[in-house]
Parts: sequence; structure tokens; C-alpha cells
Amino acid sequence: MIKKITQQLFESFSKQDISFLRAKLTEDATLTSDGGRTEIKGTDAIVSAVAMSFELVPDLQVEIKHLFVEGDYAIAEVVRTGNHAGTLRLPDGAEIKPTGNTVYLPEVIILKFSDDKIVKMSVYTDQLDTQKQLGML
Repeated sequence: MIKKITQQLFESFSKQDISFLRAKLTEDATLTSDGGRTEIKGTDAIVSAVAMSFELVPDLQVEIKHLFVEGDYAIAEVVRTGNHAGTLRLPDGAEIKPTGNTVYLPEVIILKFSDDKIVKMSVYTDQLDTQKQLGML
């Protein structure tokens, strides 16, 4: 069941549909990135953070390259692609204007499940490459 849920999750991202993620998160779920240095807690906060990807790349497509399931965990290597057509608003209020460039953003996501719900998402990306592609460097 975990494999199917994980596949459906990334399929929903390719449709810019955040409702599947919302339905599969526990209320106290966490999302970590930057090797655990950044943590987002709770369904609404996680959904908002993920939805930002759809604003930046409205035609976002997510392709699963590899998917491994063991016990309560799914590990997915994915590639997010699309056109950087939206403005990125940084926490300090600065804005990064759209480049119009096609972006190719590989990442690894580790999902921890409990009763077919996601309790933790750990996201690993190459931040330097991402910033270059978004015109930040």
C-alpha cells in the first residue's frame, strides 16, 4: 500500500493537485530539508510549502526514477521539471523574478508512514544547483 500511495502522491504533484498530499498527511506531520536543519510542522504549513513549487513552476512534472519501500518507509528519487514562470518570494521579502528557463531539479524524498498516512517527509536536494537554475546565483 505504501508504494501505491507514494506513486499516487507524485502523480498528483504532476497534476498540480495538492489535495492528495493534504489527505495523506497526519495532523502533526513534519517536513525536513537542508539535512534536517529546516523543519516545517503540521499539515497546513507543509501543504503551503509544497504548493509554492506549483507557483514557481506551474507546469511542474514529477518523474519517479527509483522507488524503494521497506517497512514503514518509502524512498523515492525523483526529478521535477518544468518552466520557471512564477515569482519566488523569500522569507525576508525579497523576490526572485521568473527566468522562463526550463528547470531540472533532482531530489530524494524519504517518507515515513503510519497507518497509510505520512508522518514525516525528508527532502534532499542540491540547493546550489537549484539556486543557479532559478537565477539566484
